[in-house]
Formats: sequence, structure tokens, C-alpha cells
Amino acid sequence: MAMNIVERTQWALREPEFLNDLCIHLAEGGTLRTFCSNGKLQYLTVYQWVTLDEERNGIYQNALKARRQMLEDIVIDKLSSVVGADVRKGFNKLTGDPLPAHELPDEVAMALGGYEHTENDKGVVTRKMKMLDALRAAELMGKTSSMFREAVEVHGTETLADILRAAKKPMEESV
Repeated sequence: MAMNIVERTQWALREPEFLNDLCIHLAEGGTLRTFCSNGKLQYLTVYQWVTLDEERNGIYQNALKARRQMLEDIVIDKLSSVVGADVRKGFNKLTGDPLPAHELPDEVAMALGGYEHTENDKGVVTRKMKMLDALRAAELMGKTSSMFREAVEVHGTETLADILRAAKKPMEESV
């Protein structure tokens, strides 16, 4: 007899490796939702089981940190590919034509935004590769790694208490 979702969830939570399996799934980029969906488990029950216990929640939070770091690494890898792509490797050395997507080296394919085909009035077709913006990718890489920080200067001597007092006066006067 097959277990229903409630029974399956309760059974899974008693398994000694459950939390470890969940945390590995999270640290490798998965989500609690997909973990529960794949295992046909109740999301809310699993979420509460993990987060309401201080020790389990600490382990869970560490797995989420590992996932954030992994996702940040992926973003940096992808942006690095765009910034460092050598577009010259995307062309046929004999004809100068852009290579088809399936023949592109990985480093060029990662930076490819698409192809543009144009035909002039004599029927001559021109194919162009549209590359992703390397300068924008470099900017995003810098932001991701906190290389660029915008500073905001605040001038003045007025405190929050002063502002609140001034805002309160018209209210008191109208009473």
C-alpha cells in the first residue's frame, strides 16, 4: 500500500540522513521546494521541522549560505566568460564567416547573444554574431564582488528626534 503525502513526510523526517540529504541538495543549488516536490513531501511540514529546531535551523542556514556562494560563483564564472571571450575564435579562418553555434568554442558560445542575418537587394546574405556586452558584464562582475561601492554623504545636524518633534507640533496644534 502506497503512503500518502503526510505519511511519506513523517517517515522521511525520521530518517537519520534526511537533514544531510536536504542540505546537500541546497548546497548544490537546489531549493527546499524542489526537494519536497521531488520526494513528494509536504513543504510546510518539512520547513517547520527544519526551522523550528535551533540546531537543525543552524545546519539549514549554513547550507543556504553554501548555495548562495555557489550561485555567486556561477554568476562570476558566466560573467568572466563574457568579459574574457576572444571573439576571433568565433569565425571560420578561411572564409571569415561566423561559425554556427554548435561549432563555437565554449568560451565564445557563452558570450554569444545571437546571430543577425541580413540580405541586401542583390540577395547577398550577411551573417553577424551579436556578442553580449563585455563592458556591462565587467561592471556586473565588479558589483557582484563588491568592487564598486557607492558612498552617500549626509550633511546636517538635524537628528531623527528633531524631525519627529517638528512633525508632531502641527498635530498637537490642531487638537
